[in-house]
Amino acid sequence: MIQPIRIGLLLPLLLASGMVLGTCSSASAQISPGSLNGNSGSVYNAFSQGEGVATLQAQLTNTLRATTIQQQGFIHRVTEYVNVDRLPIGLVLAVQRYAIRKNPVYPFPYFERAMRFEAKKRGVYLPPVALVATTPGEAHSLSRGY
Repeated sequence: MIQPIRIGLLLPLLLASGMVLGTCSSASAQISPGSLNGNSGSVYNAFSQGEGVATLQAQLTNTLRATTIQQQGFIHRVTEYVNVDRLPIGLVLAVQRYAIRKNPVYPFPYFERAMRFEAKKRGVYLPPVALVATTPGEAHSLSRGY
């Protein structure tokens, strides 16, 4: 038969749990993207300020295995479009996951094709990797809208 719990044992448990709940409810240590280093910038820039956290460009370059200068230039252009709010970061990360799922060994070609398709739907022109210039004089500026 189950014996009733004694009040002497129950009271300290209730007090201890009340103290724990009281301290948890008053704590407000959640980190928001704008609270790091006093930066009120975007999510993808705020977290790149911390140590050991990769920028969006570094993350894309490494996870997509962009090995050539042209591929890295394409990724740079995509991240610049994200920085000027012409492409949403959620879209870029979703396309990155899609490319990795399609070919985990070498996902960059899938990323390029899908990113160009999605950017075109949003009215943003992304040139093919073969046309991404390696020198500043060859490339169209982002400010010209290309």
